[in-house]
Amino acid sequence: MMLIEEKISRKVPGETSLFLSFEYNKEYLEIIKQCEGAHFDKKSKTWELPLSNLAKLLDNFCLYEDIELKLLKHQEEDKTIKSHPLSKYKLSLYNHQIDAINYGLDHNKWLLLDAPGLGKSFSIIALAQELKLKQNINHCLLICGLNVLKNNWRKEIQKCTDLDCIILGEKINRKGRRIIGSIPERVAQLNNPINEFFIITNIETLRNDNILKALLNGPNKPDMLVIDEMQTCLNPSAQQTSNLLKLNKTPYIVGATGTPIMNSPLDTYVPLKLIGADRSTFTNFKYYYCSFGGPFHNIVCGFKNMEILRDIFGKYSLRRTKDLLDLPPKTIIKEYVDMEEDQAQFYDNIKQGVKEQVDKVELNTTSLFAILTRLRQATECTSILTTETISTAKIERACSLAKELISNGEKVVIFCNFKETVKNLAERLREYNPLINTGDIPDTIISENVDKFQKEPKYKIFIGTYAKCSTGLTLTAASNMICLSQCWTASQNEQAQDRIHRIGTPNKVTIYYLITSETVDEKVDEIVEDKSAISDYLIDGEKMSEQALKKLQKYLEDL
Repeated sequence: MMLIEEKISRKVPGETSLFLSFEYNKEYLEIIKQCEGAHFDKKSKTWELPLSNLAKLLDNFCLYEDIELKLLKHQEEDKTIKSHPLSKYKLSLYNHQIDAINYGLDHNKWLLLDAPGLGKSFSIIALAQELKLKQNINHCLLICGLNVLKNNWRKEIQKCTDLDCIILGEKINRKGRRIIGSIPERVAQLNNPINEFFIITNIETLRNDNILKALLNGPNKPDMLVIDEMQTCLNPSAQQTSNLLKLNKTPYIVGATGTPIMNSPLDTYVPLKLIGADRSTFTNFKYYYCSFGGPFHNIVCGFKNMEILRDIFGKYSLRRTKDLLDLPPKTIIKEYVDMEEDQAQFYDNIKQGVKEQVDKVELNTTSLFAILTRLRQATECTSILTTETISTAKIERACSLAKELISNGEKVVIFCNFKETVKNLAERLREYNPLINTGDIPDTIISENVDKFQKEPKYKIFIGTYAKCSTGLTLTAASNMICLSQCWTASQNEQAQDRIHRIGTPNKVTIYYLITSETVDEKVDEIVEDKSAISDYLIDGEKMSEQALKKLQKYLEDL
């Protein structure tokens, strides 16, 4: 007799899985090993297999053995969002935000995937207030995927509710500036009672095991856990992510991101693991949802079982787009600029060096992007690569366009890839009091710069790098954005655009992308438009599929 029993999953992907018990039989083992995701537990001496193998198991084993089948009773999920009596807030709520609060009151652990600009922060803050009132929770731990967003969350909390909050480790230095104390100081703070309801920190704080111990065992053990911009912590092997997953026993958990995390199926592992929707190991998850090829069968070349993953992911998440709101229209303008003779000659010299390097080095993810970065620097800001005074077509056009927009009474946001570009633009546009925002600017200063740009008329230009400013910030004082380069994926570009196209945007929005003709910029634009290549680039961390690798290599050869 063979027993096939459906239970809550332990080691394989899915909410439930099949557990097989039988007397040893070599033929049975051969059948099981042909099934996807099979896992043997040495202690219980049972096989665990994903539920999708049920038909295959029944077809094969009914020829050999009597089967006792025990399946769980599955009730069809009621997807309607029930209404709950809600308390009052300082701001008025949109209907989709009310739905998010109600959804959170009926789902202890879930993902909020609303498009950027739909006010996820307010929805989460209001939900925390409801849980404090209805479930008497003591602390909400708010972990920011980007360090720069900590001050932004404090402002949102103060603006939306009367609940109090602290940023973990924050203190005032002798110059009167807010700074973050050392890890030992933060550990000491967590090991003593904290009166404030919201405790705000950044994901990097979790790299320290003493911080984790204080959160798990100290007097401020959180009842609610919120992870903002969760797309920044999807690597399960990273220390900070590993420690984050150890907080999965928190009674209430909300993971939030405005960037869809379906660029690769592997991106869903950490969110699903955190909220308890998947209990498998990353290896089992990877082999169940990815197809492999190559000489050693270790290169991801495609996806499988997507319908199962979509069902699980959809069951535990709430996703709305901007179609819900009557936002002003957004216009994307791709403007091609031509290089002057000196820049064209400089670019040709860089390109020649790239050609020689391509012939000499083994092309992999690291070398490809290093080579492409040099070419992109040559189109965005020549001073990154040379001390010679060489004009840059993009900078010339960005300055001209910014001045034209400002003369019409507009404010402008400018994004680029490199901090040298930011400094160059700021110098050229200094008469308009540009606000500089790069990775070497303290987060408190960037937070102050956002306030200045939003509230003070004299600050006409906000200039920042994508890496530092393209996520989480609200810059709706501007209706125009100038981008000197594109990010590698459409979703990253949309994140940047949504700094000015979001709730609170008063006027129609225009995004200008400057593309230098007959350069790598045109190839980057092809990559962004090539939706099939996007997911390839993001598969398996730093590894890249053979198909994507060949595409990039061809881009370089075409240069």
